[in-house]
Amino acid sequence: MLKLKKTAITGGIASGKSSVAQIFKNLGAYVVSADEIVHWHLSNNRELIKMIEKLLGPGVVSKGCVNRKAVADKVFKHPELLKSLEDLIHPYVKKDIDIKYETIASEAKAPLFTAEIPVLYEAEGFESNFDAVIVVDAPKETRRKRYGRDDFDQRESCQMPLEEKVKKADFVIHNDKNIDHLKKQAKTIYQKLTSP
Repeated sequence: MLKLKKTAITGGIASGKSSVAQIFKNLGAYVVSADEIVHWHLSNNRELIKMIEKLLGPGVVSKGCVNRKAVADKVFKHPELLKSLEDLIHPYVKKDIDIKYETIASEAKAPLFTAEIPVLYEAEGFESNFDAVIVVDAPKETRRKRYGRDDFDQRESCQMPLEEKVKKADFVIHNDKNIDHLKKQAKTIYQKLTSP
């Protein structure tokens, strides 16, 4: 039996990663979201919540859950704190994605496993876990408009530049036209990844 391919979708802020992940899902891929995994841990993982409170102070936890806005207000102004926070969270995300992959691979129910991971390249050594990485690219001004909040530049400066991600990618999807153009590119890549 062929090994189930393990792929990752990443890109810049508001580049269209979730849209591509949804297209892959509609085509038959099993898709997991790193953001959803993080959200679950910030509400349910007592061990991690305690470590985050120790790192960032008591104001970031309310009613036993991490307040994501309070965390964002602290870490995006202090890149060294963001790095420390990510060092706490990323091992849990990696572990959960690996467990999910093993389960899906053993069940042989999907032709492709895909993880949507916004900071794939920023998480040390994470990309080597995947057979292929797809980067969703879009012009900065388009992404700024889509994002619609005034902290775009501050958040973007905490990530690897999108042009660097594009250079490292196995596949690049350009999200600079309409949804049909996006679907066409995604479908072509999906077919390449799932053909025997």
